[in-house]
Amino acid sequence: MTAPQPKGWKRAFHRLSGGALLLALLVISTLAAVGLSASVLAGAARSNRDLAQTIETRILLLLERDGLSGLVAEISRVEGALVPGTGDVEFAVWRRVGPDNRLLRETRPGLATALADAVPGAVERRAIDGRSYDVFAPDIAVESQSWDLPMAEVFVSYAVGVPTLQTRSARRELLAVWAGYAFAVAVGVALHLDHRRRYRTGLDRINAVLDDFAAGNTSATVAIDTEAPELRRLSDHLSDVLPRFDQLLSDLRALTAHLAHELKTPLQTIRSDVRRLSVAGEVD
Repeated sequence: MTAPQPKGWKRAFHRLSGGALLLALLVISTLAAVGLSASVLAGAARSNRDLAQTIETRILLLLERDGLSGLVAEISRVEGALVPGTGDVEFAVWRRVGPDNRLLRETRPGLATALADAVPGAVERRAIDGRSYDVFAPDIAVESQSWDLPMAEVFVSYAVGVPTLQTRSARRELLAVWAGYAFAVAVGVALHLDHRRRYRTGLDRINAVLDDFAAGNTSATVAIDTEAPELRRLSDHLSDVLPRFDQLLSDLRALTAHLAHELKTPLQTIRSDVRRLSVAGEVD
């Protein structure tokens, strides 16, 4: 009785080797890891943009509500972190007095010199004292036009240390993702290679028994010890079938010997009769 054959995608799935399936899983898992990494990095970049926007919004709010003195007091009060919990953020505040800009506050000595030429509305990556910063300068002249008291003479620059807390957190997440991915791949490859080894060893043992049987040693040992679970049932079947073949061959040999013995006398009689008829024909 023929076993039913799988149809559709099941047939294609059954035709795939273990190596092909492993490769497909590796491709899928790699794409998933890359997609997750891109999502984490995009989230960190979005958090960094939100951080800069939050600081700028708070600067403008303080200026409009409390004036320049309120902003300077707030910067001084929180020791350079206008928005608590944002990490390494530095500020410098100036006010134009006549033709010159008067420095009112800097959160670190020498910071004003590094931030003095920041372009309003732009973002720049700068190195300050050996540390990388993203430098921002809100365009207060434009933003304050609708205020009751415009502050076109006020200039504020702030620098956010990079990598930010969000970026460092994202990097830790990526490290965990790719470490887990590498571990899973290593385990998968190791299991696949071990499976192939056990499978090939089992097939070699089965083939050795069959080769020995085909060479005439019908009493070959058929107790096949295999580590591959898929081959154990085949090994059990061979253990049942090969002795049966040996018995059938023994029975066939016995039958052949019996027929040869039973036909020996009739054949001799026929041969004698043919010889006599031949002699009689020659006499005639």
